[in-house]
Amino acid sequence: EMQRGQLRHQYYALRHGHSVPNERDRINSDPATACLPANGLTEKGHQQAAAVDVAAFPEALPISIYTSDFARARQTAEHLREMLLQAGHHDVTLAETPTLRERDFGPLLEGESTVCYIDVWRVDGDTTVDMAERRRQLAVLGVRETAEQVAARVLSFVVQLEAKGGEPRAIVLVAHGDVLQITQTAFMRVPAGSHRTSVPHLPNVGLRHLNTLIPNLCP
Repeated sequence: EMQRGQLRHQYYALRHGHSVPNERDRINSDPATACLPANGLTEKGHQQAAAVDVAAFPEALPISIYTSDFARARQTAEHLREMLLQAGHHDVTLAETPTLRERDFGPLLEGESTVCYIDVWRVDGDTTVDMAERRRQLAVLGVRETAEQVAARVLSFVVQLEAKGGEPRAIVLVAHGDVLQITQTAFMRVPAGSHRTSVPHLPNVGLRHLNTLIPNLCP
């Protein structure tokens, strides 16, 4: 388990800006369409991404931005890197990774109203059934990833970053609503399925310092 003082790096979650799928209230987790610029940021989203408070990042640390390769996240990350450089940060890297893609909601929900999220989140948070039953219910909805699977893929990425060694850095994970809500549960050590009840909502371009969410178990 992660200990607050044992992580080499400082981790931040940044949700993408207002996007075309947001504007249309449509689910978009298929890489075939989500990676296209046509499903990137709206003008409002570009303005939001260009106004992220870069003062939130430590001046003394080099910064690595890792972003989902979906257009809405990638464009947000590009704005962030530009602003950090303009603010005087000289060591700022940017890399794309499919590990930070939106949760795979499957072809049945692709392009459907975001109202459908409610049914998915209800299954995620149902503590009256076991994991096998939750998986079955999610499969009926067409969802290909459980909340626990999303948490596992992001945490494995964090473990890889920690294992690389090197100097401490500020690591910014630029991603999506469900992915970052679930990531926060992993840092908080609460059930992944509680991502809509135990974690404050992260809005578009919401920024959160993940290390501070880790319970301090030391007296």
